[in-house]
Amino acid sequence: MKASRRRIAGYIADRTLDGTFNARQATELAAYLLEERRTGELASIVRDVQRAWAERGTVVVTATVAHSLSADARREIEARVRRVYPTAKRVIVAEQVDTSLVGGVQLEFIDRRIDASIAGELTKFKLLAVHGKGL
Repeated sequence: MKASRRRIAGYIADRTLDGTFNARQATELAAYLLEERRTGELASIVRDVQRAWAERGTVVVTATVAHSLSADARREIEARVRRVYPTAKRVIVAEQVDTSLVGGVQLEFIDRRIDASIAGELTKFKLLAVHGKGL
């Protein structure tokens, strides 16, 4: 019987949060996905795992920045995440450096993206200016 993606994700989420997910289980999961010809679902399963983590109080956010985050910047990001997810008990900030960003930050959650980069803010300003709303 084919296991649903949600069921697979729930299993992984529970085991990773309680610390019992191990290399053997990861190998078995990979073998199952290969055997069932479901490897194309891997990205969706990862998103479902993150969604399940969020439901259980652990929110993961990817912060794309031009330079490494300072402790203050990391705290500010965590505070912003808690405004978006007020029930979060734990916030995990996965930092991704992209030197093409001039400054600011892009925050990516499982279900939304916040672009607070300089380029993103300039784009918003241009759109408002074109539509006669910012000047």
